[in-house]
Amino acid sequence: MGAGERGFVPDYASHGASGATLELPHLPGVRQQSTPAPAARFQLVWAFTERFRAGSPDGIAGVLEYAAEVGAENAERLVHRLESVLRQVATRPDAPLTESDVLLPGEAADMVGPASVGGATIASLWNTQVENDPQAVALIAGRDRWTRAELDERARRWAALLCSRGVALQDVVACALPRGVDQVAAFLGVSLLGAVWQPIDRRYPDERQRMVVEDTSAAIVITLAADAARWDGRRMVVADDPGIADLLTTVAPVTDCPGATLLPDTGAYIIHTSGSTGRPKGVYVTHAGIADMVASERLWCGVGEGAVVAQSSLPGVRRERVRGDDGAADRCRRCIDHRRTPRLWRRSGGRVGAAGRHPRLHGRILRADPGPREHPGGRDPGVGGEAFPAQFATAVAGATRLVNLYGPTEATIFGTGHRLSGPHGVSVPIGKPVYGARLEVLDTTCVPSPRVWSASSTSAVPGLARGYVSEPGLTASRFVAGPDGGRRYRTGDLVRLDGEGRLHFVGRNDAQVKLRGFRIELGEVEAVLGAAPGVSRGRGVVA
Repeated sequence: MGAGERGFVPDYASHGASGATLELPHLPGVRQQSTPAPAARFQLVWAFTERFRAGSPDGIAGVLEYAAEVGAENAERLVHRLESVLRQVATRPDAPLTESDVLLPGEAADMVGPASVGGATIASLWNTQVENDPQAVALIAGRDRWTRAELDERARRWAALLCSRGVALQDVVACALPRGVDQVAAFLGVSLLGAVWQPIDRRYPDERQRMVVEDTSAAIVITLAADAARWDGRRMVVADDPGIADLLTTVAPVTDCPGATLLPDTGAYIIHTSGSTGRPKGVYVTHAGIADMVASERLWCGVGEGAVVAQSSLPGVRRERVRGDDGAADRCRRCIDHRRTPRLWRRSGGRVGAAGRHPRLHGRILRADPGPREHPGGRDPGVGGEAFPAQFATAVAGATRLVNLYGPTEATIFGTGHRLSGPHGVSVPIGKPVYGARLEVLDTTCVPSPRVWSASSTSAVPGLARGYVSEPGLTASRFVAGPDGGRRYRTGDLVRLDGEGRLHFVGRNDAQVKLRGFRIELGEVEAVLGAAPGVSRGRGVVA
């Protein structure tokens, strides 16, 4: 294991009494001489020698030999840490070793981001944008440009239509529409009604689509005529039906929007991710973390007034968002296919200054448009969804500015950020907490872990998800109580803190993997393989 990856590989040596002289009477020409090692044989070597004075024990002397890659600062910190633990053991010899505090004075295993900006619902944020500048462009889809007022009217017509179909407060509305204006308008309409949005990727197998809708007991499904047979027996709105299309232009827009006055801890959307049991699990996310996420995008990506945001994630995992500057500014959004992103980038002349995309997709963009790229207005694209390879970060350092965003769906999209600059060594930092976030680094016994060591992380943010739909056992195992009585989410990620207080992702404590931004539980893949005829046991790997 590399020093910058999962930790250090130490070796230990114990010697006899200090000051003893080697005597070889039969070899008179041989004398004792200490010779320092020309290079470290291991990453870390601890050597201890028992000292005596006048024949009585006089303590233990220790020397730490370290490889250059460990670094003098890290080595010195380890020495001080060991000295602190030994003093505690000597003071309380009967206490369990696990009760020893491995943290140094002034050192903390938790990281706290800027104070939360407060809770707000998606509907209230959207209403503020419309009121401030109704004629500003809110959405670009193909050649069509929709102002905030136009999109708001369409959204309110969708809300009226859904209300007439019996959708009530906090009902789940499943949407299986392709990218486009109505997908965004329907999402806003659901939010204005105070209902819960559930996006469905139409490209998934029919069985999976039906499974996730059954999981949430969705009140209604928004779909197309070509897919209507899939939802037989369910209440649905067929968006491209001529009658529905006519209603969306004639029905009176709703004026009463309960979604704007809901408490922030009410449901906002449900996203299904891969599940280790063979079934996808639905993450029930509230409105509580939306405003902090907006503020964090401003902080890390410089997303400001007039920014063009390319949303390139897939419908099943996309996060619809309402962005604002101090609650005032709106964002232009392009509803695009991730396969068309390089072409969009070229056509925009680089004006797309912020985008949610994974590192491999950004690599496609750079290959399509190599050379230095300065983003307008100080905006830096956000890259996330999977680990950022250090080699790639170093390769693009001079070509573009990027922000590495990290965080699970369960914490309202992301919890840390790090602005990339210059070459990187073994790993790329995932950075420091965003607004309202608190992260803790704990060992296997839930004891705070020191810097340099790798351990599991927990996340505590105002926008922690309620849990997993219809999975009380899994919810209880991952959403736990913290020492302060607040809720924590056990991410399952192995991380370490560097000397500058930045987190580095080093792996997982389970079989979960990330592939092109998708969170995949290999257990789900193996369950499907094992159910195939003629297969007794399946194994999933990422090559």
